[in-house]
Formats: sequence, C-alpha cells, structure tokens
Amino acid sequence: MVVKEEERLELFLKTGLDERTARHTIANNKVTNNLTAVIHEAGVTEGCNRTIGNLLYTVRLDNLKCTSCTMDTASESFELKGFEDACGVGVEVSEEDIERTVNEVFEQNKGSILELRYRTNVGDLFRHVRKRLPWADPKIVKKLIDAKLCELLGGRTAADNEKPSKQKKEKPAKVEDKKVADDNPVQPPEKLNPFLIFPNPEENFKVHTEIFFSDRPVLQCCNTKEVLDKHLKRTSRKVYTHSPPEPNGYLHIDHAKAMFVSFGLAREQGGCCYLR
Repeated sequence: MVVKEEERLELFLKTGLDERTARHTIANNKVTNNLTAVIHEAGVTEGCNRTIGNLLYTVRLDNLKCTSCTMDTASESFELKGFEDACGVGVEVSEEDIERTVNEVFEQNKGSILELRYRTNVGDLFRHVRKRLPWADPKIVKKLIDAKLCELLGGRTAADNEKPSKQKKEKPAKVEDKKVADDNPVQPPEKLNPFLIFPNPEENFKVHTEIFFSDRPVLQCCNTKEVLDKHLKRTSRKVYTHSPPEPNGYLHIDHAKAMFVSFGLAREQGGCCYLR
C-alpha cells in the first residue's frame, strides 16, 4: 500500500503539482483514483508542465459527476470527426477569404445598399458573411464591411446624418354599421300599457303564489270561485286597490312605485284606490 501511494505521489509530482497538494490528494481515495484516470487518459504519465497539470487537477472526474456506466458507454456513439467539424477544429479562415466573401455579399445586396446608403443594416451584412464563414474572425469581418461601405458610398453626407422621418401609419377607417332608427319602433304591449300584467276582476282566480311546507302539501294561494263571485257582486266588478302597501310611516322609492301601480291601475280600470 505504501509503495502504491509513493507511485501515485511521484505521478502527481510529474504533472507539476506541488508536494503539499499531491499529498492532500492521496489522502482522498476517490480524488486520487479520478485524477490518476485523467492523467492516463491525457497521456501524460511521463510528466507535463505545471499549467497542464493544474488543468487536469481542475477537471478531475469528480467534478463531472459521471457514473461508471456513463463513462464506459460515453464513447460508443461519439464521432470525433463530426465533433471536430462542428467545432471548427483545424479550420483556418484567411483575411483574403473574408474579403472575397464580403465582396460577394455586397455585390448581391448592392441595390439596397446604394438606396439606403449608411442606413443599411450592417448587422444583416455581417450575418450573411458569418453564415458562409462561421469561423471567420468577427473583428476582421466588421473591419472589412466598414471599409467596403466607405469605398462604395464615399464619405458621409449631411443627408446620411439626418434622422429618417417616421411615417405614421394611417389607421384604417372604422366601418360603423349605421342602424337606421325606426320612427315608430314596435313596442311590446307590456311597455305600452304596464297594467296588462294584472288580470281583470272576473279572471282573478289564478294562483298568485305557492308556499312550500316540510310536513304538508304545497299551499297554492288563489281565489276560489265562491269567494270571487261574492267579491264581484259586492264591488260591481270594479277594481279596488290600496296605498301604501305597508303603512309603517317610512316612505321610500318603492312607495312611489306602489302609488303608480295602485292609483294607475284603478284609473285604468275605472275603479277606486283606498288611502290607508
């Protein structure tokens, strides 16, 4: 066990770790195993400079929180060629390549550039170039686009520095459906004569209301034929009302409504109204 620890200590020291850090690392079996695996994976078992050693120590596998199953199968579907192509590994874009692409983009958009001049959206031109050369240096792309604009348009004029006037969009006129007012609209009978809801004296035998009880049948309040005949004989078939409905001495808006109904119905039917 002591020999194995000494071997690992020697391995860690070869990667540029200081002795104190290396000995602290050996005290933790998990960190030791992970760092040893990283060193072997990187192929620097014979030693490397301190910068690389610190990098390996920083990215040791305990930071990745990977299971052994994940590590065993991670490389099965990994395509190194596709990965390098997607990352632009080994791709070199010269300034001549960028200049040629900028010229092509300007030639394709020359009409709109001459029309808009320095109001041209440089970001759009930049995107066209980067779409064709994704690994081109953005600083060089921007520098060549600005130079090409100046070459094509010349110096800025006073008109180029003026802010474009904002044209207000005309709102579409609202088409309103004009309703033709009827001079004589058809009114419901109840609105023309609110007293039509009240029955004539001889027809006052219908149920006025129903009272529900828990221990007996529903009570339907209405005039019997005998009571109605007696009433009609005594009143000579006239309408009799009274006002106010509850003489408690407190007048409110409902009394006004009741007065309208009581006096109005009596007058409509040629009857009488009692003042209580």
